[in-house]
Amino acid sequence: MWRHNSSTDQIDVRWFQERCEFCNSKLVAISIPDRWPLDRALLKEEHELRVNSVSGIDDNYVENLEICSDFHVEDVQFRLCAACGWWCIVQGIHYETCRPFITFNWAAGCLRNEQASLSAIPVKEMRQALCACYERRWSIEPRQMEDIVASVFKSSGCQTRISKQSHDGGIDVFGIDQAGSPFGVQVKRHQNKIRIEEIRSFLGALLLHGIAQGVFVTTSTFTSGASRLQQQARFAGIRLECIDAQHLFEMIKAAQVSGFNLAVAPELAEEYARQISSLHFGYCSHLGSH
Repeated sequence: MWRHNSSTDQIDVRWFQERCEFCNSKLVAISIPDRWPLDRALLKEEHELRVNSVSGIDDNYVENLEICSDFHVEDVQFRLCAACGWWCIVQGIHYETCRPFITFNWAAGCLRNEQASLSAIPVKEMRQALCACYERRWSIEPRQMEDIVASVFKSSGCQTRISKQSHDGGIDVFGIDQAGSPFGVQVKRHQNKIRIEEIRSFLGALLLHGIAQGVFVTTSTFTSGASRLQQQARFAGIRLECIDAQHLFEMIKAAQVSGFNLAVAPELAEEYARQISSLHFGYCSHLGSH
């Protein structure tokens, strides 16, 4: 799903990169061996460009920024998104002027094919791909979206079973929550808003199956009146939850993070590092200015 991004057109990694460029999830970081030699001439040139950018503003400040030490690598980190799998490598570099300076080089991943259909890949990879590019949910078949939703509930500790029959107003996923209570799920991979009539039909299906908990999941949003219908359902003894596209996105990310195994990070770091012959320059800054 991910490949080394050999240009800086799509991504610009930052020194203190804590969030994923694609899904905004928190990155996990591990230190890895340094295998990329420093281009000291380039680093010196970039430092001088930085100094010249403030020339004329504070000449006394600029005069004291002459490099007085060699460049040395302090740490190399592999940063990985537990939700979508995006990664970056940051090579932190230290040097001295009248004050300590930092600079860094970097490499990062980008999607192999953002336009490709997700219909032919396993559910786990579909979830990862959706975290990286949620707009691709429209390329997923409705039945596969049911598989994804069922897997998300399973990741949260529920038992799930996908219905063998699919029909309007029916229950797509049968589940049992952690408390042992049954629930039913309707999944609509729609671009249009879900109408109240569709929710009422789902409530009828819950009643027919004798289920007192229901979750209506959509890849779009709900029309006005959904909240009122939820209250009415509660008075009738049915607990109804309506999950729109944004809520579903957060649930998929949470499911991915909960199932993430940090032990795979070193292996992935080695796999990607072998593909990278050189790093991109980031920026330089004196400590305390970032």
